[in-house]
Amino acid sequence: MFLFSGLDSSSCSQCVSLLKMLAKQGHTIVCTIHQPSALIFEMFDKLYTVVDGNCMYQGPTRELIPFLADQGLHCPSYHNPADFLMEVAVGEYERDLNKLINAANKKYYEDSDLYHLSNIRNGIRHVTDHKDQEKKTGLFYKLCGNNKLSLNFNTKNDVEEDPETCESLQPKKGQEILDMEKLIQPASFIMQYFLLLNRLLIGVRRSYFLLIARIVAHVVIGTIFGYLYMNVGTKATTVLGNYVYFYGTVLLLVYMGKMAVVMT
Repeated sequence: MFLFSGLDSSSCSQCVSLLKMLAKQGHTIVCTIHQPSALIFEMFDKLYTVVDGNCMYQGPTRELIPFLADQGLHCPSYHNPADFLMEVAVGEYERDLNKLINAANKKYYEDSDLYHLSNIRNGIRHVTDHKDQEKKTGLFYKLCGNNKLSLNFNTKNDVEEDPETCESLQPKKGQEILDMEKLIQPASFIMQYFLLLNRLLIGVRRSYFLLIARIVAHVVIGTIFGYLYMNVGTKATTVLGNYVYFYGTVLLLVYMGKMAVVMT
């Protein structure tokens, strides 16, 4: 959803507070924000910044300033972090955006690797609670999947991490970015079409009321148009009537289609 359009600061604060409360209840809230104040900016948990179609930063909002500082961009005191980020994005500080984009991708993959290692560590603790040796091994390889981490089981039924193999799990600088750049390909027109079609069908399944309302509106307006312009168009004196009819029909189709997108 788009926020802050036509709202004052008080209304924006109340709106974001409500959305944050919904997010704490387990709902996924995705917003597009424009020039937020520092107070409202800090209310968001995660930030995703797009510059020229590329991600310049993604992660917690509290880590934005340290991330920019690591890249040599120090936010002035008492300066809105959101405004500072926009100034960096438009190139006011003469920084190479490609370096920031690569740094953001590197940070993302490193965080993903740490998250994966944390899951494995938690899984190892869970494995140690099993007494059956076969259950241990089977559960562990189910967790690891790709055999990146080797474990040594001793006679005390404890699990030890092999330091040499653990080092192989550490993210290799820049390697993940290069691998992902090779895998990332632009989506074809057919893929985009089916993705949007699937999104439309999901929206229809969630609420049939809007679909039924649009069908009823088309039927009612079509009946009215048909009655008003019945037997019109067979003479040259009714050319203006034909024009009005076609113009109204096109507007109906365009705006009904646009409202379907706006409402969902």
